[in-house]
Amino acid sequence: AFDDRLDDIRSRAVLAGVLETMLTGDRAHLLPVFEKDQYFALPQYCGLEKEIYVDAGAYVGDSLERFVWTHYGVFEKAIAFEPGPRQFIALGNRTGRLLTEWALNADQIELVPAALGDRTGTEHAASQSGHMTSLAVGSGHEEIRIVRLDDHLAGSRISFLKADVEGMEMPLLEGAAETIRNYRPKLAICVYHYPTDIPVISRYLQSLVPDYRFALRHHSPQLMETVLYAWVA
Repeated sequence: AFDDRLDDIRSRAVLAGVLETMLTGDRAHLLPVFEKDQYFALPQYCGLEKEIYVDAGAYVGDSLERFVWTHYGVFEKAIAFEPGPRQFIALGNRTGRLLTEWALNADQIELVPAALGDRTGTEHAASQSGHMTSLAVGSGHEEIRIVRLDDHLAGSRISFLKADVEGMEMPLLEGAAETIRNYRPKLAICVYHYPTDIPVISRYLQSLVPDYRFALRHHSPQLMETVLYAWVA
């Protein structure tokens, strides 16, 4: 069972709260397990100096900025992937500010106007008010570029992968399998887009890295922003 793979009591409480809310529709079950610091809720996700961070679904750079803050501006590199044209412009503006405010080198943050998936090519995506809502084939008129993380990195190391990619988490992870197996990075993966995300994604990650330990945290008063954390002790 998935709860046997969870590392702490808090994770089991989160799982129970999420399942109760799915079954009843009553969000009151989420309030006791809601917490802030999304993607950085565990101590081992903060402050390491040699971090190489991949932000999949970087949006307007909000999680990138939190990464910089939680690491006090001391890290090796950050690579941010965002396919939405409007979001990518905002991401670039925020990155320019971060480089200036934290006195970072220009090559410490790499911005990539693409989504991550299980193949390299193009896809069509639907958007609402400029926000990408789906990456399903033929679901919209906005063409975006998709790359496999393994292809983009070409064997180079990463230490931390965060992903919130509108239900494309499994294709992303399949396209990053070699990187995950080889480097066993810390992972913070959103698992709220589909009801089966939690068991399916955790099982897949454990097949890649049997030593992964798991924690579950919930970062919203609504039925969204549930994050699966995986790391090697």
